[in-house]
Amino acid sequence: MPLGIDTEYYAQTPYPDSRLVLSVGNDQARDSRTLYGSFEELLSMDPSIEIVVQTKDPQLPPRGVTKVTRFSDHSELRNYYQRAAVIVVASRPNLYTSGSTVALEAQAIGRPVVISDTPGMSDYVHDRETGVLTPPEDAMAMASAVKSLLDAPEKAADMGLSGARAVRAGNASEQMIGQIAEILHGLPPR
Repeated sequence: MPLGIDTEYYAQTPYPDSRLVLSVGNDQARDSRTLYGSFEELLSMDPSIEIVVQTKDPQLPPRGVTKVTRFSDHSELRNYYQRAAVIVVASRPNLYTSGSTVALEAQAIGRPVVISDTPGMSDYVHDRETGVLTPPEDAMAMASAVKSLLDAPEKAADMGLSGARAVRAGNASEQMIGQIAEILHGLPPR
C-alpha cells in the first residue's frame, strides 16, 4: 500500500525565487557522507547556494551548510519546504523507502526532489518528471542533479507542479485511509 500524506497541510505553493537547497531526515538509512559530499561539490560549483540540513547525525556538515538539529514543529518544516528550490535526500540502499515521506511532502508543496534511487523510491519520485533519482552513494551525481535544477528554475518549477499533481492523484492521506479500510473490510470476522 502506498504511503499517503496530508495534502491540505502540505498545500502547493508558488515556486520560490531562491537558491535554497534543503535536506530533512534522520532515519538509519540516511547517508550523510554522500549528502555532505554532494553539498561540498555543489558549493565548489557555486558558493552562493544556501543549504540547510535538518538532522540529528553528529557528523559536522561542510563549511557553508547550516545544520538544524530539529524543527520546532511541522509548520517550521513546511515553511522551509516552501522557501526551498530543491529538496535533497541521500539514503543508503534500504527496503523501506527511506525518505519517501519527505519526498511526498516536498512534492505536495510543489518542489522537485533529488533523492537516492533505492528500492521502491521510483513509486514516489518519477525520474525526470517530479524529481531526479540518483545512484545511491554517488555524491557527484546528486550534486550535478541539484545544480541542474537550480540553473533551470522553469524546469524545476515544472517538476514541482508535476510532483504536486502526482501526490494528489496517488498519495493523499485520504487515499491511504481508503486502502486501509478496503483491507480491513476484506478480513474475516473474528
